[in-house]
Amino acid sequence: MSGPTPTLAQVIRAALRAHAADLHVAIPASVERVDLALGQVDARPLVKDLVGDQEAALRALAMPVITNVPIVWPGAGGCRLTFPLAVGDTVLLLFADRSLDVWLAKGGEVDPGDPRRHALSDAVAIPGLRPFSAPWAGAAGDGVTLGAQEGPWQPAALGQDVRDELDDLRAKFASHTHPVSTTGTATAQAGTAAPTTTTLDAAKPVVSGTVKLSE
Repeated sequence: MSGPTPTLAQVIRAALRAHAADLHVAIPASVERVDLALGQVDARPLVKDLVGDQEAALRALAMPVITNVPIVWPGAGGCRLTFPLAVGDTVLLLFADRSLDVWLAKGGEVDPGDPRRHALSDAVAIPGLRPFSAPWAGAAGDGVTLGAQEGPWQPAALGQDVRDELDDLRAKFASHTHPVSTTGTATAQAGTAAPTTTTLDAAKPVVSGTVKLSE
């Protein structure tokens, strides 16, 4: 025997629920595979999906591993920041408004060629998301820090501060002299010329290719 005929409101709610079930926005995930050469990971969503009719019991089902997800490294203007990304790390997956397949292959402005929206296959991964039960250690309220999770955490060096320190060291070296001894052996006495001075090119900029603050 068939049940009662659903009302128009019930039909609309059911249609909206079915549509929303295929739309994904953001979710934390665990890294299952890393390919730094291609800049991608496989990631397993860590919050289960709820399926079923709201008027019946909902079931929590694990979501599938999403493969070949692009990593979003901070970067612009020809510079970027990268760091080790390992299996088991947590990332935030964001799901694009449109299919990313064509754009990932070609770049630039493209026709997506597919009407899907917010699909699982169109995720990008942002490293660094952590649960409240395991926050990053050593976070400072008065500056940027760099270091391994187990420490030691150290303040990130500011470029101008480093340059000021180097300029001060350069000035000290430039004014440092080594006078030739006028006493002692004949060899030492032979050098009676004016004291020699060690000088540095103060106009030459100091460039550092690597800054490593902690192990």
